[in-house]
Amino acid sequence: MAVGNCDLYAGPWGVRVEDTAVVLPDGQETLTNYPRELEPCG
Repeated sequence: MAVGNCDLYAGPWGVRVEDTAVVLPDGQETLTNYPRELEPCG
């Protein structure tokens, strides 16, 4: 299941941020383990 679908597009290119989660009887467990910090480029 994809959760929190956010898109950012600049012209023909873009970025999509999603989490992958497992639905459990008592809640959910997020499987995505990636940092969410923006870093300057260039």
